[in-house]
Amino acid sequence: TLFLHAGLDVDIGELRSNARVLASHLVLQIALLSIGTIAASLVFGLDTRPALLVALAVLTPSTGFILDALPSLALDADAQRWVKTKAIASEIFALLALFVAVHSTSVVGLASASLALVLMVVLLPAVFTGFVRFVLPYAPKSEFTFLVVVAFVCAFLTLRLGVYYLVGAFVVGVTAVRMRGSLPVLVSPHVLGAIELFASFFVPFYFFKAGTHLTTADFTFASLGVGFFLLLFVLPVRVVAIALHRKAALGEPVRAGTRVGLALLPT
Repeated sequence: TLFLHAGLDVDIGELRSNARVLASHLVLQIALLSIGTIAASLVFGLDTRPALLVALAVLTPSTGFILDALPSLALDADAQRWVKTKAIASEIFALLALFVAVHSTSVVGLASASLALVLMVVLLPAVFTGFVRFVLPYAPKSEFTFLVVVAFVCAFLTLRLGVYYLVGAFVVGVTAVRMRGSLPVLVSPHVLGAIELFASFFVPFYFFKAGTHLTTADFTFASLGVGFFLLLFVLPVRVVAIALHRKAALGEPVRAGTRVGLALLPT
């Protein structure tokens, strides 16, 4: 539901209107990911694929949490719009990179998984249309349940494809937004509010489960040293890179760009 909600927050029109700036932002992301992958490979002795996963983990902003935090960041409307747009664009790109990284060991595996993902994207609009036309008239106020169940099914399918469940849920949210014009009932404020509340309720369980996989052996001086290094050096690089990019692309003062960069830090 967290990534379903993140997908529902995608504004396709806004992404298109800011295509030039977002394209250069994604070029910056590619450069940072490339540097991060090379650094992880050299420092930790990792192969390219796991090194790329490390870079994605460290450098990709977590859209769901950033969107939840936006109202409390004391940013003006324009800065909030840019934070939201850049976070979503970065996450879409990161999910695609994750997809390729997971399946890059086999051309056949990558092709079949890509075909399955394309089929999901192509068929979902028909599923949504069929629900609104044939089910919703006889089951009013079931939009929320429908979206959650479809997100669950698609999440399971992408998990079976080896791409983790967040991709399927995110695709469902983006598809629902794409059909806002023809099927507004699916993305009404009531439905969005219910999904946000549902996601917020279960997020602690998600992290609780993640915490149960850690042991005291994971918290070594080496791991704490890596964390300290990332905090001290990598996070400032991310903020400065975004601030300088905004100055070059939009002519924005570095101080204003820094506020946007800080808002994009959470991972």
